[in-house]
Amino acid sequence: MENEASRDLVIQSVDCLVKKPIGIDADPHDVARRQTRDYRTMDDFISQYDSRFYQKCLQNLHNAVGTTDKKVWAKEWAIRMIPEPAPDKDAELNRDRKVCLELLYTLCKRWKRQEDPSITESAIVNDFQAVRILRITEVCLPMDQAQALYKMKYDSREEIGMHWVAQQHVLESPEWQSTLKECNGFPTMNKRFLWLMEVEELNLQQQWAEWLTPQHAPYYLDQGQDPSSQLADVAIDDAADPKE
Repeated sequence: MENEASRDLVIQSVDCLVKKPIGIDADPHDVARRQTRDYRTMDDFISQYDSRFYQKCLQNLHNAVGTTDKKVWAKEWAIRMIPEPAPDKDAELNRDRKVCLELLYTLCKRWKRQEDPSITESAIVNDFQAVRILRITEVCLPMDQAQALYKMKYDSREEIGMHWVAQQHVLESPEWQSTLKECNGFPTMNKRFLWLMEVEELNLQQQWAEWLTPQHAPYYLDQGQDPSSQLADVAIDDAADPKE
C-alpha cells in the first residue's frame, strides 16, 4: 500500500510535465529521476523541488538522521548497505538520496551546458537559492562520502572502501594521480558539488569544506581494518521509519 501511494503521489506531482508513458508498476523513485532528466527550465526544477514526493524523499532523509552526528550516521548507514540485499529501510533511504541528488545534478548540467536561458549562475543564486542546495546536500553529501569510504570497493582490492576524491583534485595533485593508479581507481566525488562551491554568492565553502576535502579510503590508512567487520557493532535505529 505504501509503495502504491508513493507511486500515485509522484505521478500526480509530475503529471503536467510527463513526456513518456509511466508503467503502472513503475517504482516512484525511478519515475521521479527519469522525469527530472527531462527538465529544461528553472521553473521545472523549482516545481519538482517543491513537489510533495520530492519533499517526502528529502524529509525521510532528515528524519532518519535526526539529531545524530551526520558523519557518524552516514558511516553506519553505508556499512549496513554492504550486504546484498541491504535492509529495506536503508535501501529506501538510498533511493530517496538518488532522487534528491538527481535534481541537483541535472540542474548543474543544464547550467554548464547553457541549455536554457532561464538556468544561469545568477538564476541558481537568486531563484533556486542556496537554502535549497543546502537542504539537499546536508544529508546527501555525508551519505555520498560514506558510501565511497565504507561501502564501495575497487575491483583490484579485497578491502572495502574507495578514496573520496574528485577529478579536479586528481588533475591538480601528482600524489592523487599516483594513489588512484595504484588501485586502478577513479574519482568518486561528483564534480557538480565543486562547480557549486566555486560560486561565491552561494557561500557554500564553509558548509561544504568538511565533505569536499579529499580523503583516503580506510584500508589505505589502516591495512588491517575492514569496514564490513563493524557490521555487528552498528545499531539499526528503528525509531526513524523512512516510510512515515
